[in-house]
Amino acid sequence: QRFYPLPELHVSPIQQTSSTPFDAKGKQDKDEEELHLYECPLYRTSLRASSLTSTGHTTNYVTAVNLPSVQPADNWITRGVALLCQLDE
Repeated sequence: QRFYPLPELHVSPIQQTSSTPFDAKGKQDKDEEELHLYECPLYRTSLRASSLTSTGHTTNYVTAVNLPSVQPADNWITRGVALLCQLDE
């Protein structure tokens, strides 16, 4: 399957003064796998042909969404994983 649904996300903006590392709270015991954080790009559509803005992002780019994962971020980057607001179907 090429597309997998992600549960609905409710986003609330906050002002963050410094970058704090991801803390995998809620780990029950030491045998559980460590969680990593993947900074996943969010795009309006899967269309890759759009113009660049002054920030260097495409006009299709919305923001990055930090997703916790058992796999390291490199796993998802290599596979080109991204979130889409809508499918082209």
